[in-house]
Amino acid sequence: MYRGRVFGRVGSGPRNCQFDPRPLAVMTSRLDDIDNWADRARCAKFHISALALECNISERQLRRYIESRFGLAPHVWMMQYRLREAQTLFSQGLRTKEIADQLNFRSSQHFSRAFKNHFGMSPRAFRKARLRKL
Repeated sequence: MYRGRVFGRVGSGPRNCQFDPRPLAVMTSRLDDIDNWADRARCAKFHISALALECNISERQLRRYIESRFGLAPHVWMMQYRLREAQTLFSQGLRTKEIADQLNFRSSQHFSRAFKNHFGMSPRAFRKARLRKL
């Protein structure tokens, strides 16, 4: 990766340019100070636009930041969080429809399909397996 700076007049060509070997400053963001991303996502009802509004930045800035910080696209990061949270809610004894409502899924069918795609088993099978372990 190119880490230096080149100085010179515009159109001066490569002979008149000087290379500055000082490293570029690492960019920091005020978003780095936020440590409760999951809580903020929940308050925004897992909508990127609402989360961006809450953070007082554009959606595009939020998308770039989440991708750089978590290594995932924002919708993937939020879906993974929602599904991990669903596991916790199942252990508290909530029903599928209640969990889908709390985690702001469009419907219980949408939640069940996402759950099965992620964990490889339906919410019902997950709940039964969880009860057998207890």
